[in-house]
Amino acid sequence: MTENIEMRKKICLLGDPAVGKSSLIRKFVYNQFSEVYVSTIGTEVTKKDVMIDFHDSSQEPKKYDITLAIWDIIGQKEYRSLISRFYKNANGALVVCDISRDETFQNIREWISSLFGAIGKVPVIFVGNKFDLIDKNTFNSDDLIDISCRYGAPWITTSAKDGENVEIAFAKLAELMVRDTLHFERMTSLIDVLDAMIVDFCEVNGGLEIGMPLFKEEFTKIPGASLKEPKREIVKQLIQSLIKITRDNKGRMIADFQNSRFNNWLEKVN
Repeated sequence: MTENIEMRKKICLLGDPAVGKSSLIRKFVYNQFSEVYVSTIGTEVTKKDVMIDFHDSSQEPKKYDITLAIWDIIGQKEYRSLISRFYKNANGALVVCDISRDETFQNIREWISSLFGAIGKVPVIFVGNKFDLIDKNTFNSDDLIDISCRYGAPWITTSAKDGENVEIAFAKLAELMVRDTLHFERMTSLIDVLDAMIVDFCEVNGGLEIGMPLFKEEFTKIPGASLKEPKREIVKQLIQSLIKITRDNKGRMIADFQNSRFNNWLEKVN
């Protein structure tokens, strides 16, 4: 028998002015589109329920009935110092650029830094909107693939005008938030934390083939280290070593995000 589980999640749509954040929301919630651009003042909040079919670690089919509180965040730079307060308690985000305006893509890093800096890492999807203007495209898909790999987040192209991939973008984010919730809830021991650290570290540092040897090398350097019976002090030492590698490979910002995640997981099993 399929189990139905209800959840409420807050998501934010981030990006520069006129990238189509409000249009994506209107298409998703009301199936409407307008060519008229109206700047969002502060934030606007819309709600919609989505149903996600999901198999967790028990392999039992479950349906997640998720109420999305969708926050449309103002994009004007002059208000950026105030925007971070709107991120509070967010569970995920769509970070949107306009494929016909390269500067909106270049500013994605500022938006993701603002979000993660305020609330830590949450599930994110990068959205290249206005795919109906593909003939005016200012960057190729490799640009989105690069930033997707850098932050460990998927990307998708959408058209709020035509409706292409709009439902898919919101549904995929809902699925990622379910996975994130289950992943965190299952952490009850230091072994769980180590398992999560291995996966996260490898994702950030080139995948299992590259990341796992680096992880093993640092782990075996610590006297008394054991995957079967880890000790808190040893895990703390390991975090410092792994974060140094991530900082050397990916830069300080990514390393700081990873450091925050690892220590949050460690605190959970106190």
